[in-house]
Amino acid sequence: YGQTANDKVNNLIKKLFIATGAVTILIFFFLGWRPSLVVTLVIPVVILITVFSAWILGYTIDRVSLFALIFSIGILVDDAIVVIENIYRRWLYQGETDTYTAIDAVREVGNPTILATFTVVAALLPMGFVSGMMGPYMAPISALGSVAMLFSLFAAFVFTPWFAMLFKPSIEALQKAEHREHKTNQRLEWVFRKILPPLFTNRILGLGFLLALIFSFFAACSMFYFQTVEVKMLPLDKKPEFNVFIDMPEGTALPVTANLAYQVAERLRAPEKFPEVIALQTYVGTSQPFDFNGMVRHYYLRKQPWQADIHLQLEKKKCGLSLWEQETRDCYSEPHRSSHEIAVAARQELKALLKELNSPAKIAVVEMPPGPPVLQSIVAEIYGPDDETRREVATKMTAIFEQASILDDVDNYMPEPHQIWRFEVNTEKAVRRGISVDTINQNLKMALGGFKLGDIKQDNVLEPTYIVIQVPLTERSQLSRLYDLPIPTQTGEIVPLAELGKFVEAKQDPIYYQKDLRPVEYVVGESVGVYDEQQQDYRLSAPIYGMLEIESLLKDYETPDGINLVDKGCIDLYFIGFCERYISPPSALGESGFEWTGEWTVTYETFRDMGLAFAAAMVLIYILVVWLFGNFIVPAIIMVPIPLTLLGIIPGHWWLDAEFTATSMIGWIALAGIIVRNSILLVDYAIQEIEQGTSIQDAVILACKTRTRPILITAFALVAGSFVILFDPIFQGMAISLLFGVMVSTLLTLIVIPLGCISIGPKALCASGTGYSECSVAPSEEEAPPPMPGIPLWLRLWMAIIGLILGVVKVIMGIIGAVKMVFYLIRAVFILIFSAFGNFGRKISSEMPGNARKATSSPPSSSPPPAPAVSSATTPETTAPPSQERAPAEAPVVTTPSAEKGVETRKAPEAPRTETAASEPAPQPSAPPSAEAKPVEAQAVPERAARTPEPSMAAAPTAPRVEESEPSEIITTEAVPSTEPADSDPTQATPKTSRKKMTSRRGIQLKTDLVTQYQQERGDDDEADKPNGDKPTDK
Repeated sequence: YGQTANDKVNNLIKKLFIATGAVTILIFFFLGWRPSLVVTLVIPVVILITVFSAWILGYTIDRVSLFALIFSIGILVDDAIVVIENIYRRWLYQGETDTYTAIDAVREVGNPTILATFTVVAALLPMGFVSGMMGPYMAPISALGSVAMLFSLFAAFVFTPWFAMLFKPSIEALQKAEHREHKTNQRLEWVFRKILPPLFTNRILGLGFLLALIFSFFAACSMFYFQTVEVKMLPLDKKPEFNVFIDMPEGTALPVTANLAYQVAERLRAPEKFPEVIALQTYVGTSQPFDFNGMVRHYYLRKQPWQADIHLQLEKKKCGLSLWEQETRDCYSEPHRSSHEIAVAARQELKALLKELNSPAKIAVVEMPPGPPVLQSIVAEIYGPDDETRREVATKMTAIFEQASILDDVDNYMPEPHQIWRFEVNTEKAVRRGISVDTINQNLKMALGGFKLGDIKQDNVLEPTYIVIQVPLTERSQLSRLYDLPIPTQTGEIVPLAELGKFVEAKQDPIYYQKDLRPVEYVVGESVGVYDEQQQDYRLSAPIYGMLEIESLLKDYETPDGINLVDKGCIDLYFIGFCERYISPPSALGESGFEWTGEWTVTYETFRDMGLAFAAAMVLIYILVVWLFGNFIVPAIIMVPIPLTLLGIIPGHWWLDAEFTATSMIGWIALAGIIVRNSILLVDYAIQEIEQGTSIQDAVILACKTRTRPILITAFALVAGSFVILFDPIFQGMAISLLFGVMVSTLLTLIVIPLGCISIGPKALCASGTGYSECSVAPSEEEAPPPMPGIPLWLRLWMAIIGLILGVVKVIMGIIGAVKMVFYLIRAVFILIFSAFGNFGRKISSEMPGNARKATSSPPSSSPPPAPAVSSATTPETTAPPSQERAPAEAPVVTTPSAEKGVETRKAPEAPRTETAASEPAPQPSAPPSAEAKPVEAQAVPERAARTPEPSMAAAPTAPRVEESEPSEIITTEAVPSTEPADSDPTQATPKTSRKKMTSRRGIQLKTDLVTQYQQERGDDDEADKPNGDKPTDK
């Protein structure tokens, strides 16, 4: 592995230099030797800074990071090309090569270049959030590509102008270059005026071109549906090795397995069929040293006598660069088979061998995986209500796997029932001789080779070498000889094994597998594809095609518990359907079902996360373009060429007979940011021309004429950087996406963007914000005011971010306010409803016939009712206010204060009187006052109080008969100084001064509560034996 990794890294470093040289030659051809020298000096600066950033970020220089640098070379030169091309153009326009013009030229293309770079970063950055096992593969491309783009922008604004001034050309050289460029621009203008105006003016041609684009897009995408272009996680890499695994039926003896392994090895060593095989190792009854693939497939556990492994090593051919030698030329002319092609030929040869031998063995040809290792390419996890049903379904699934034409190397993890020899210990004899069962087991393990005496540690080898002793195979293969095995006793004697028990034949216990605490069976197969005998190769080798074929064979099968495995757990959305078996185990417990895992799980997680990354990249690019143009329609026009890249990507895969892989998806996402920068250059120049008074038709043609050369240079630089990795088996998909996608989309961009600008019109094109305004014509030079300094792009980005955050906060606060308003509105409605129903209930209660009869039970009296007097035995002591002492005799006042407030009841004269029934229950007594409250005395008016009978102590709690006054009675509440805590009596909550109409029942309850409270106080003071209570005293 170390040698292979070193060779591949060195090869990629060579490709890195080749890509740099190709870009340099390209720029020399278009711009001359000075710009090519400037760009060539910028490239190593950016690469070195990126490598330093990789060290800071914790990334190593491996294949993935080097691929990120190689594909970045074609992109990072774009900023430098745009800057230096604009500097030369402005120098030629001004007629002198001064510093101020160079700085102003950088300023002129500053905002579009910054935004174009950020669009590429926005396209690459979301790929770093890919989860699953492919996350570590994608992270270096996202991180290092973004860092390279950011530092290329810095180098374009800092180093490129400085190098341009250092290698400053003369005006004569610029005029010669301008003369050559003028001829090229004239040809380009002629081409654009031939193509674009008919599409502007002729509605039929324009509509036909639009329909042709739409049809071409769907036709390209249909290549996936018709399987013209295959989809796969990653293609198989060129490896210098592969493995062959042999599985005989369970219980097969070791010599039988060794004989078959020898015959297979002899067939693979045939030089006429496999000249690339230079060495092989055979392991029978033991495991080979596990490798990258064996860590997941658990090949280190293959230690049974019926299992064998064969490891093959292939020749590494290096032809070299000395083409003048005949041997080198012959090396290039000879056909070279990849490791995958050799493995395909080996699988066909071994199948024929098993048919010749009529052997029941199962042979699997396993190649090293290009990505994360999995259990096998197609794995079906079978679940069921019980063991018998689950195993029956797994057996049926294995048979269907074998029927599928796309699958090979089919197997399951259910061991066949087989017999084993087990030694049964005679416990009575063993105990009599003082031998434990553990001693017998250890001696048997030592004889059979399962006991480790110790280990040897050699130098710096991490894994030790174990010391194992065993009886020779000729002896241990015969049970009669094992009976002579000596077993030591505790006294030091030796007893033969035959005297302690006997060997019996028994059935091997089955193996149970569980996943997430659920019993499961595994059925596996290798998705090798459909074999084409003419091309001697397989096609449709992706796992998804094998899974679809298995489901088509399984659609009519019904499990023993009555479940259709294909229809179970599926959702039909009319135009598309989805089943849970693709992403999770069956949700229903106690029923048969299965889940697809293996390479499909990695494929699904990777393409799901990359699809989300692509959507996030589109949103970020749209936001960036909106920030630049202050418009919501122009960004949509700019992003139109992104789906048009598929018109080159998908047919490019078909033309090169390549599979659309995860690396192809990476190239498509990166290309979205690259193609947007070309659109930005066109639209920005067209807007500048329109603002100067040019018509929109001439403006877009001038934009295409002026910006075509830098756009083509950018495209060809990306093609040169991608071409060097076109023949790499892993990253070929990314190279195809970049190479074919940028060529087709660049040509279409030069046509689609002008058509889009004309279709929306100059108002929408020059609009700022969400409103539309006519593009203002530039004033004359004499009247032109000094230009207002524009807001820098970084400040606009910062203002937009802060505005977005404040807008989100405002929306959240508005939602909270709306919730509060709804809550208070509902609360008010409930209060009104309860209030209305309460008043209505009281009105109905007062009008009931029973209450009317109570009111008319006693005739009214002509004499005024006597005012109730409060005795000293029923009222706490208090001092009446002076206003009460001067009360008139016809309106006596009775004061019955609580601990804090006094309550005065004034009786109106000649009020009618009603009596309450004696059966009504008395109110509950109030809580007793605190011990610290001082007793107070009640002072009543003498004339009327003397004529009022005093209520007895026994009748106070029940109040059998109490006079009730009419509503004309008024209660006046006045505050009195208090010596008691605020929470000692619930009557303390009365307002300071208030006048309310009260019913007579409230007065009755107040009097009764006061009587009860006073009785409790007298009971605490042991003064209940005094007749009539204490007399009031004056204070």
